Amino acid sequence: LATVFFLTMGERDTYGATQLTVDGEGDFYENLQDALDTNRYSSDEPLVVTVKPGSYSVEQNIRIYPNTTISMYGATIVNENTGNASMLRLRRAAEWDSYPGYTGGSDISILGGTLDGNGYEGALIRLGHASGITLRDVTFTNVKTIDNA
Repeated sequence: LATVFFLTMGERDTYGATQLTVDGEGDFYENLQDALDTNRYSSDEPLVVTVKPGSYSVEQNIRIYPNTTISMYGATIVNENTGNASMLRLRRAAEWDSYPGYTGGSDISILGGTLDGNGYEGALIRLGHASGITLRDVTFTNVKTIDNA
């Protein structure tokens, strides 16, 4: 069990942000991904997606886009993906033409909640080639370490 109380690479202002809320009604993954896809093609405006308290399962990786905050205080998201994929990642691999340095995405915050790896061995989240990343009050649990020895 590991808790990240505060990790930041720059602060961001969400004033005037589009506010969307996701709960357990219907398919949680589809509802969450639909909300996050608001910034898929145009991330000029800040987006705040609030996940209501509760426990939710996902079987696919969650894709997050620039200029987005996920607030999930009181929520637990459990990884049910049995494939070789991270639970949360920046965009889709197919959407990457070339992002050298820190040009892959910016201004992304994950606030609160628990990401339960459900025994997954690997990187639970992947936010490579990014800048302006904030993880605050996030708990990572049930994740195996990769032994490269």
